[in-house]
Amino acid sequence: MKKLKIRILIVLILVISPTVFADITENKIKSFILAQEAMYQPKMTSDDIERYLSYMTEDFTDHHAAYNVTMKGKESDRKNMPEMVKSIVNYKFEIEDIIIGRSTAIVSYFEIFKENKGKNLVSKNLRTIMVLEFNEDGLINHIRRYQD
Repeated sequence: MKKLKIRILIVLILVISPTVFADITENKIKSFILAQEAMYQPKMTSDDIERYLSYMTEDFTDHHAAYNVTMKGKESDRKNMPEMVKSIVNYKFEIEDIIIGRSTAIVSYFEIFKENKGKNLVSKNLRTIMVLEFNEDGLINHIRRYQD
């Protein structure tokens, strides 16, 4: 009985003790996803890009495994994003699940969008698994994206 009480006490201490990355919350992750969604809209602005980038370190890495593309740093998004969204008609993210660790979060979500491909309007519904790694300041320094 005494061993059980000690184990329960240890678990409680681990659960309620502050972690180094205490500001990684579900609300922060949801806000990040909403900022990303706003950036993918046809009428997005440079403010939308900056809001999205405010969650990242200056030299963050963003790896898209499905396309074998890796981008590094905020300047890449500032430069390329306006061109990338020109064909978008609408874009929506629907979060399926969020798992938060001490310095990592995993987000499963659906990307539901329509875009112009030449003369055709194409609709897509993709499931994406995104792994976010945070630094000690609670900023994202590495993103890995995977799609089913």
